[in-house]
Amino acid sequence: MSTIVHVVALAGIACMYIAVKAERLPIVLDMSAAPGPEELASIDISAASGDAEPVAAEPLAAWDAIAPETPIVEPLPADTPLEPLAAIEPLASTTDEPFATDSLAAAVAAIDPADMLAEVAGIATGSGGDHGRGGGARAGGPRAGIASTGGDLTTFFGREGSGRSVCFLCDNSNSHRDGGFHAVLDEVARAVDALRPEQSFFVVFFSDAAYPLFHPASVDRAQPATPENKRRLRAWLGTVEMCSGGQGIHDAVRLAGAAGTDVVYLLSDGEFSGSVVDRVQSADIGDAVVHTLGIQQTVVDRRTGLVVPDRLREQEGFNRNLAAIATAHGGTFTPVAIPPLAAALERSRPIPRNRSRGPVWGLKL
Repeated sequence: MSTIVHVVALAGIACMYIAVKAERLPIVLDMSAAPGPEELASIDISAASGDAEPVAAEPLAAWDAIAPETPIVEPLPADTPLEPLAAIEPLASTTDEPFATDSLAAAVAAIDPADMLAEVAGIATGSGGDHGRGGGARAGGPRAGIASTGGDLTTFFGREGSGRSVCFLCDNSNSHRDGGFHAVLDEVARAVDALRPEQSFFVVFFSDAAYPLFHPASVDRAQPATPENKRRLRAWLGTVEMCSGGQGIHDAVRLAGAAGTDVVYLLSDGEFSGSVVDRVQSADIGDAVVHTLGIQQTVVDRRTGLVVPDRLREQEGFNRNLAAIATAHGGTFTPVAIPPLAAALERSRPIPRNRSRGPVWGLKL
């Protein structure tokens, strides 16, 4: 009798943990109107099923309004030693010795956690000068958009580039948090919308594999920035999902080189091994200038509001990886902090994450 009672009780408890597979609702991006060059594309992301009407979402604020002071890092000579984070010099260490408790406490007390993420630069500013093809020298004063500067220019998270053809290599791995991937999709759409018809664009997402523009009906060359291709891009961005892994970066860089673009934007969190950095540095990307952009992780403990030194050191390493890649290809590194509005969008309309093999996304998992 005791055995029967215990078996029944355990069965009842087990039923509380039975997993039920839920049907995913597709993510729909509705960007019907092209925005002006100074604001992000108005992307309405909604969950739609069947013939249900899409629910309009609040568009992300213009990036220049979100992080107007985001520092830009110019190319560094190959023999220039990299400096520690300018915004956190009191915490940076050039030796293997542990932090002193007193100095750490004083440094943390001097940092305003609310402003810290937007100020993390990662690498000291270089000497600037003429960037050549794809370099996109930064204009003085506030960020200058395409309309104000003219020419074959584009911007991506505030970083200007110059060229008739532009390629966006964007990490779509599951490492994105707090709405980071929503912000990436929004900014890709805005950047392409701002291109002139005589310009062209190419997009590759990378995680477990490389996913070229319009995957699974992929193309391997840059497409003219016509209104029709811009509409097609918006529709495709609404289908993009995230996947585990990061080995797809090598195929993504190869595709960028084969596409023959003038400027390449490489966006990632920078969590690369040394061998990956070396391979991307030495990759053949033709004459393209490569600008790298780093999604900055949260380095403040949300429970205590204090900076976590280990996270700061880790972020320094990620930023140095991306700065080294940019320098090798004549470009610049730009840190990117995700706005709080994107996190709210992630909670209300999450983008699917893949951890197993799938027919369209997660091909190599």
